[in-house]
Amino acid sequence: MVYDVAKDEWAPLPDLARERDECKALFHDGKLHVIGWYCTEMQGRFAKTAEVFDVATWKWNGVQENFLVYAMCPRSCTSGNDQLYTCHGTDVLAFKDNTWQAVAKLSADVCNIAHVEALQGKLSVIGSAGFGEPYVGYAMDLKKYTWRKVETPQQYSGHVQSGCYLEI
Repeated sequence: MVYDVAKDEWAPLPDLARERDECKALFHDGKLHVIGWYCTEMQGRFAKTAEVFDVATWKWNGVQENFLVYAMCPRSCTSGNDQLYTCHGTDVLAFKDNTWQAVAKLSADVCNIAHVEALQGKLSVIGSAGFGEPYVGYAMDLKKYTWRKVETPQQYSGHVQSGCYLEI
């Protein structure tokens, strides 16, 4: 479904080609990207596919079978600075020239990613060194690819389940 702000109503979108549990939806380059998935029977075994909805034609552009480099949870995928980004292993990857390219290394204390968001020319990464470890945050300048640790007050340092960023 899509919400039309001017009409103050919801309207249906055409169906995706596949059922998609735990996918990530991003608006990038004038199109809606639905990245990653697994069907109910696969429970947590992610696929590398994506589907792209073109708002101008009001159609899905088919399934891109190997959109992601790895079959992984797409929660670390984000869009910003006219680029798609994701984190995998020790790397930050950017989608350039139709391929994922490593652009920076992650700090070892955020390798267990909880949330990634691109905003105002920076990539925000929140994660921990491992299960049960404290969560920390970093911000990377998307032009220079340099990191700055974000100081987190103790009262905001608990477990991160999910996050979002909305710019109006």
